[in-house]
Amino acid sequence: MARIVVLGGGTGGAAVARSLAAKLPAGHRVTLVEKEAEVYFQPSFLWVMVGRRRLDQIGRAVNNLRAAGVEVIIDRALGIDLERRRLRLAGDTLPYDILVLAAGAEAGEPDPAGLGRAGFNLYTPDGASAVRGAIETLEGGEVVVLAAGEPIKCPPAPYEAALLLHSYFARKGRGENIRLSVYTPGTAPLAVAGKGPSDAIAGALAARGISFYTGQRLERVDPGRRLIRFSGGGEARFDLLIYVSRHRCPEAVRQSGLVDDSGWVPVDPFTLRTEAQGVYAIGDVNRVRLPSGDELFKAGEIAHFQGLVVADNIAAGLQGREPRRLFGGKLGCVFETGDSALAIAGNIYRRRPNLLVLPSSRGWVAVKWLAEREWLREHS
Repeated sequence: MARIVVLGGGTGGAAVARSLAAKLPAGHRVTLVEKEAEVYFQPSFLWVMVGRRRLDQIGRAVNNLRAAGVEVIIDRALGIDLERRRLRLAGDTLPYDILVLAAGAEAGEPDPAGLGRAGFNLYTPDGASAVRGAIETLEGGEVVVLAAGEPIKCPPAPYEAALLLHSYFARKGRGENIRLSVYTPGTAPLAVAGKGPSDAIAGALAARGISFYTGQRLERVDPGRRLIRFSGGGEARFDLLIYVSRHRCPEAVRQSGLVDDSGWVPVDPFTLRTEAQGVYAIGDVNRVRLPSGDELFKAGEIAHFQGLVVADNIAAGLQGREPRRLFGGKLGCVFETGDSALAIAGNIYRRRPNLLVLPSSRGWVAVKWLAEREWLREHS
């Protein structure tokens, strides 16, 4: 009988573990390792930011997965021994027959120095809550939303944050006193998805008077002077800074020998297999090169469906059947604009992807709410 170890208890890791526990007969062991005792539905950090959610409403204990037949270990992974097939933890060593890397992308540590003292990290629970406190008392000034590097998970989120803030300040009667700006090192809001989605997001920003600056590579931050400097000499002043820190692959995975020069784990785009025997990588931790030459962006929905593909194929192989399921690049996401939302859908694996942008509707906000409810149900 096989021991399958899943490293990471977020969206993708939970999908793999739950699916395998349901599909495999007794005797096989499915073990999930997660460093945090509680995980959050991270898209809802945006709603926490503007007071539409509390953290206790969007978090769930990882140990809840035990009810689905998953063995859960709350511990930090320190290393991976591919030759001996062992996962080294802070408190133990865990052998595996099959390993699924779903460790996500680390986005908590501010980089460069000074960024953490200057503003609030939108992608952490504490950061989203702190933004909520800051905007309650902000009467006017410059609000900057900054992407400190690329790639980042959920690349539309900084633009969504700016639009939700615009709506919040308008409702509070402070819209005329607040100037919102978004700075990114990228060339467009979602260039990998084609011209249509990027134009739709940029158009939503422009329609609300939100300034948008591309090609802005962060160099340093001066918290005392409330000043951001970019390579090339550009700078931005702020009264409130909301940032997305530079992302990196978790250290245990970085040191495993599985990452390439990008700093992420290259995988087969359809099966999510790595170059190591019996090791898969799904979601934010992996690197998928697209037919277009771009790289697949990092998003929870992608991690979820990649996890289901991997779980199906692992179960098939262990039960003597030919693995047949492939991840085909179809995806959809809801992009909230404050008072409404857009939907973006299509196949990112096409040689020239240009995902469809569906008309703005309040109904898409309900779809986002349903996705949150489903995630909370699966983690309960």
